[in-house]
Amino acid sequence: MNNLFSFFKKIKFQNVISLGYNCEVSFYIQRYCKNLNSSLFSWAYVFSVESLLGALSDLDNLFTKNISKPTPLYKDNDFNIAFHGNLPDLDLINPDITFSDEVLENDRKNTIEKIAYLKEKFKEVLSSKENKILFYKVRENDIDKKEDFIKLYNKLKEYSNNFKLVVIVEKEFLKDFKKIEQERLYFRGVEKFNPENHSDYNTYEKDWYKIFKEFKIKKGKN
Repeated sequence: MNNLFSFFKKIKFQNVISLGYNCEVSFYIQRYCKNLNSSLFSWAYVFSVESLLGALSDLDNLFTKNISKPTPLYKDNDFNIAFHGNLPDLDLINPDITFSDEVLENDRKNTIEKIAYLKEKFKEVLSSKENKILFYKVRENDIDKKEDFIKLYNKLKEYSNNFKLVVIVEKEFLKDFKKIEQERLYFRGVEKFNPENHSDYNTYEKDWYKIFKEFKIKKGKN
């Protein structure tokens, strides 16, 4: 146990991965590290931790059927997870812009192919010998589902044995979450999350960067 603790204390992470629930996590990682190696859930919208658990339990079938038209994201209605396509989000919700059925269908097929590639990449990275740290941001509707985060941690252990999972909550909820921390499962707090329609804001950059520094994530250079 001491050797394992010593190992993780000195660890340098080759992979810094966002599991969602939305793009805010990836925006902060990208700004801090100055780059982001996109992963399956980096820019996804995960409707609940239960949705993420369902996807990780049946990854091969994620985003293969029952996919809604983009509004502006494509939603997998079986898993309640949505992904960006290649068409511009703002154009898709602009009532003055219309895309033909052919353009939409091609974008849908290309998005399915992209997600299929990212699923394989996700599995390969998690099963690799490279050290990895994963972040998940808790939605308000998941605040009372603490046991699901232990399930998430255990589910990830089916994919990897050399990772840390850091779950981010707003500070007012942190105390109760800290009670269920485990050896590689951590809970950390930020003052507030960004508004959903402005997930790229850097209002609480200081809180996020403090967490990244604690876990010795390498800061990128300008």
